[in-house]
Amino acid sequence: MKKLLPIKEFALKPRKLANTFWLWGVLYPFLLLSIISLIYVIYPFLSHWLQFIVISSFQVLLLIEVFFSLFLTYRVFDSKIRALSTCSVQLLFQIIILLVFVIIGGLIMKFSATDYNENTSKQNESAPSFFSETAKLDYPNDAKLINISHFKYGPSGSANIIFSVTDIDSFINKASKQYKFENLVMDYPYIEEKRVITSTSSTTFGNFLAGPFCMEGVNSIEVKPTVYFLITKVVAEVENFCGRREVLFTQIVESRHQPIIMVILPKERLVWLNHSFYF
Repeated sequence: MKKLLPIKEFALKPRKLANTFWLWGVLYPFLLLSIISLIYVIYPFLSHWLQFIVISSFQVLLLIEVFFSLFLTYRVFDSKIRALSTCSVQLLFQIIILLVFVIIGGLIMKFSATDYNENTSKQNESAPSFFSETAKLDYPNDAKLINISHFKYGPSGSANIIFSVTDIDSFINKASKQYKFENLVMDYPYIEEKRVITSTSSTTFGNFLAGPFCMEGVNSIEVKPTVYFLITKVVAEVENFCGRREVLFTQIVESRHQPIIMVILPKERLVWLNHSFYF
């Protein structure tokens, strides 16, 4: 059985230009990028620490391979000018390959993937700032977060936050000074018989993507974060939110692509804020 060449001998072994340029400079980076792309496909199935370790390892390996291939190509030439020019062309090829993977992968994920996340630790921490920045109102001191979620459906999506307020009258008074509210009836996802998700009525303006709440007999949703594999995610039930409810409705931002609405349920002491991103 032959012994493996020491690393130094392997690195300094004489090679032909075709071997260093096309094999090490183009084919191997292409294969590594293909492996990284496949890892992203199974990304949601891995634990967070494993995601970081696996992806980081292959990214570092790709970076080492790129610089090693440039080193091998540079060694082939006696002339520094020819060596630098060839290495520049090789690096350009590698950048083009990377851009092709990034652009194609990005477009596939943007237009085909669906996902739903709710009540994660990161979302819970950002709830007060999300509400304040979106609604331009202070997050109530007596607020109790019930649900915060992000729903992605292809290129469109929505962010939703629902919380309860002990002193709902005080909150309504403060909000009414900034926005004009209408007394309506909501039966989620309908408001006054108009479907919020695609409403263009006089009540609302824009395209809305409502969250997957109030699904009778269903407490989960199937999504495809990586386009190829279906994942079932649990949707938490929001108490005193579904069914016919008397509400105070206001549209904070009138936009066909990024509308924002806020709905207050006075009797239930609930506040719902929706910020949709419609492609």
